[in-house]
Amino acid sequence: MLFSLSIIIGLSLLAFITSGMLVSLEYPELKGFNFCGSFSISIELTALMLALVIYIASFITEIVHFGIDAVNYG
Repeated sequence: MLFSLSIIIGLSLLAFITSGMLVSLEYPELKGFNFCGSFSISIELTALMLALVIYIASFITEIVHFGIDAVNYG
């Protein structure tokens, strides 16, 4: 499993590097009353990710719960 995970991550990094995307790290700077630079995440994307995490976590919880209930006592 670890080998397949490393293959997936390695191929993803290779595709990202060969696509010509520039990777740079910018630190946010205070200009006026707001921060400039770095990157921003929209509130819609944050809400979507939170909803998906809760949705999938509920399925995983049910799978574990019924898996434990399926085992006989003793």
